[in-house]
Amino acid sequence: MFSEIGKKTPAFTRFSNVNYDAGSADTMRDEHGLAVKFYTEEGTYVLTTLNVPVFPIRDPVLFHGLSHSRTRNAATHLFDKNMYWDFVALRPETTHEILRLFSDSGFPDGYRHMNTFAINAFKLVNANGDVTYTKFHFITEQGLRNMSPENATLLAGMDPDYATRDLYNAIGIGNFPTWNLCFQRMSQQQADALKWNPFDPTKIWPESEFPLAPIGKLILDRNPVDHFSEVEQSAFCPLNLVPGIELSSDKILNARSFAYWDAQRYRLGTNFAQLPINKPIGKVNSYVRNGAAVQFSGNGGPSYFPNSFRCPEVSSAGKQTTFPLCGVVDRYETKDEDNYSQAREYLKGLSSEESERLVNNIVASLSKTAKFIQKNVLVNCFQKTSAKFASKVSKKLSKI
Repeated sequence: MFSEIGKKTPAFTRFSNVNYDAGSADTMRDEHGLAVKFYTEEGTYVLTTLNVPVFPIRDPVLFHGLSHSRTRNAATHLFDKNMYWDFVALRPETTHEILRLFSDSGFPDGYRHMNTFAINAFKLVNANGDVTYTKFHFITEQGLRNMSPENATLLAGMDPDYATRDLYNAIGIGNFPTWNLCFQRMSQQQADALKWNPFDPTKIWPESEFPLAPIGKLILDRNPVDHFSEVEQSAFCPLNLVPGIELSSDKILNARSFAYWDAQRYRLGTNFAQLPINKPIGKVNSYVRNGAAVQFSGNGGPSYFPNSFRCPEVSSAGKQTTFPLCGVVDRYETKDEDNYSQAREYLKGLSSEESERLVNNIVASLSKTAKFIQKNVLVNCFQKTSAKFASKVSKKLSKI
């Protein structure tokens, strides 16, 4: 899909909140996702993105803990600020993402006015086998626009589907939302020279060193005809790759490639990839047979490989690049791997008004937790990022 200027590739997108239940208000403070499925001539390629450019964790083992800390309490069945902030305090690598999530961008003014980021690094491989690492970004052409916490709360009660309605109506009247798809590039030599891990999703690649380059436009020019068959049954997994795009050594990305595939089988069934919204636009040769909701059962030939009867050729286009590996393979704790340097730089880049709003937003949420959790967050996250910022949060907490 990136082979030539002017090339058009059909795409399907789904917007969503991340942590709250289906049907919850669009304007809750939450990560907001944009998942994109590109129907290329070589299969479907999927990008899953968020409106914050970093992830809260870098260790896949913590994925369940992160998710459970942000969902309903098992005893009360209520969303629990104690659970949320306790996890943050005990895993200080969340600090960078928390600061961005509780900034003004935590309440985007609808889906049309937010940028989104693929967060994880991918590997681009050209026809000669040369490797470039990349991060993808969708930059809105409608302009960035956020709303105040007061407006977000008001809309959560009066119009909980605000962002969905705004998007649907804009497309319906022909005001097609558009994003510039951009990427950052990094060579292996640049990656080796960095003092920090470029495959750590809790960190950004600074645009001063790795500038954005535009490679296309995403234009939403049609609404779904049937929400269930198109939106609810659509499946997005980072393992949906096409020749020339591969996974990097980002551990979270590799874990997601397994987890999302399992979730799709659980949610949609064994043959989810054969559903109309998910199937590739070209011919598919497959030895997958039977199972629930099967749409295609092959060419009637044997269901094993290799075979002597109408055996589909195995394409060399999907061959992955190789990389050297040495040393001891083991699980190690990443809790203390440079959790604060980029969070500190982010705070320095805020205006005094933006910083004040960030403090107020954090205090409004953190004040609903136990005192020992407040102390742990201040000590483990904010004081090590900025003593001045931690002092502001502490002073406002003491008055509540």
